[in-house]
Amino acid sequence: MQFSRLPRCSSNELINALYRLGCYRGRATRGSHQLFHRDADGRTLTGVVVLGKREVPRRTLRNVLEQLQISPEDLRDALR
Repeated sequence: MQFSRLPRCSSNELINALYRLGCYRGRATRGSHQLFHRDADGRTLTGVVVLGKREVPRRTLRNVLEQLQISPEDLRDALR
């Protein structure tokens, strides 16, 4: 995956994009993090999103995309 051109987005924008990409919320956690799941290739992938950020740091965004196996292009399309 090529992560050089990651879009900048807030936590809320990222969460809305994840829903559009077929992800769903996992169990509720206490605090500032939320689990998201995505079914792919017969298995469930899990990613953790930090809530309440005006701008998600690029490294964090890259980690979430890697955990959920989502390409930056797919995220960019879902953010539009």
